[in-house]
Amino acid sequence: MLKEETRMTIGNVFTGKKYAEKQVKAFIEDLFRKSLQNISSSPDIREFTAKH
Repeated sequence: MLKEETRMTIGNVFTGKKYAEKQVKAFIEDLFRKSLQNISSSPDIREFTAKH
């Protein structure tokens, strides 16, 4: 299971959008990193790559 682990302050009315954009970017980067780790550690993927 993938879960977002980034914690940031939300800022105020003037900086809220900037922090929201940073938080979304950090979440997406974390999601892709964890997805890659999960996929590459899959026994099926390892078996496939060993054969090819």
